[in-house]
Amino acid sequence: MGCTDLAFCVNLSPMNGNLYDFKRLASTRELKYTQEEFAKLLGINKITLSRIENGHNASYETILKACQLLDIDSSKIVYSSKQLPAVT
Repeated sequence: MGCTDLAFCVNLSPMNGNLYDFKRLASTRELKYTQEEFAKLLGINKITLSRIENGHNASYETILKACQLLDIDSSKIVYSSKQLPAVT
């Protein structure tokens, strides 16, 4: 799976055939919660949240719950290869 816009794709992490923008989750989370607070809401520990925000694997359920808690449309976090931006 390739990404044609390096400036956009540098923050994407591959997982389960999709790409995930964990950096967007982290930057949005920082506006509302500490890592510790958000990890508790997600039912995970702070170290696991830190790993997720740095591009390590997360369950799809955790990603969806994070999107709901942060009021982010999951389509802004999860990208299939067909949704990747083209070079302009």
